[in-house]
Amino acid sequence: MKLNIRNKLLGSFLFIIVIMMGLGVFALMQLDQTNDRTLLIGQNTVPSIRAMDEIELMINQYRRYQLRHVIATTAAEMEEQEAGMTGAEVELNQLFKAYEPLVSDDQDRALLEEVKSHWQAYQTASSAFLAPSRELNTEAAAQALKGDAEKTLNDLATAVQNWQEYNVQLANQSLDASEAAYAISQNWIIGIVVGAALAGLGIAFYLARSLSNAAKQMVQTAEQIAQTDLPTLAGLTAAIAGGDLTQTATIQTRSLSYQASDEMGDLARAFNQMIARLQETGRSF
Repeated sequence: MKLNIRNKLLGSFLFIIVIMMGLGVFALMQLDQTNDRTLLIGQNTVPSIRAMDEIELMINQYRRYQLRHVIATTAAEMEEQEAGMTGAEVELNQLFKAYEPLVSDDQDRALLEEVKSHWQAYQTASSAFLAPSRELNTEAAAQALKGDAEKTLNDLATAVQNWQEYNVQLANQSLDASEAAYAISQNWIIGIVVGAALAGLGIAFYLARSLSNAAKQMVQTAEQIAQTDLPTLAGLTAAIAGGDLTQTATIQTRSLSYQASDEMGDLARAFNQMIARLQETGRSF
């Protein structure tokens, strides 16, 4: 295909447009990834941490109900604390079930199961306090909440803490990934924009320089023909008309060195054909 000036200009613009479209596609892809990470944090990470905090609070509340039961002195007070314990158990089971859709990976699930296992162990280990507490045997009831019960409670607290720390770690990883993706996207976008600008300037400089050089050579050639060769031929013609056949003419203008496949190249070839005819005319005298 002939690369005329129009095609060169269109090709240059299309090249820049393609780069800009590529930049747009890349930016949209990065925005989509950033949106996915944001949704993960908003729909999974934050609710997970909130759920674990609620589980921890409910475990502590269950423990408080037990301790209040130990120091209660009336049947009504004990029934109130037992109702609170039952409600806390129901609430904890609901919180564990509600967390299931929020499980991030196998490690998160393993930590969830560990917390549930320690919770069941604590319920079993601490249940012995209830009978002496109902009999107002405060010392025996308090002792039942120590020993194995206290150890299982500490194990439960440690399991909850490990679970929380792991989810905080996942949240930090998501944030770090988002920040890294943002930095990479920023660098790529800046690089593409700068590259496109430099490419556009380079193409514009090349086209301008090419056209300018062609026009400059043709102007100089036309001036030389008009100021040197045509007056020489005119003088030679006048001498011959006066009967002087000894005069000769040498065409000074040389062929243009400019070559291109566009309209300026066609014009340069036309100039060269004209110069060749002038040289033939000069040699014919």
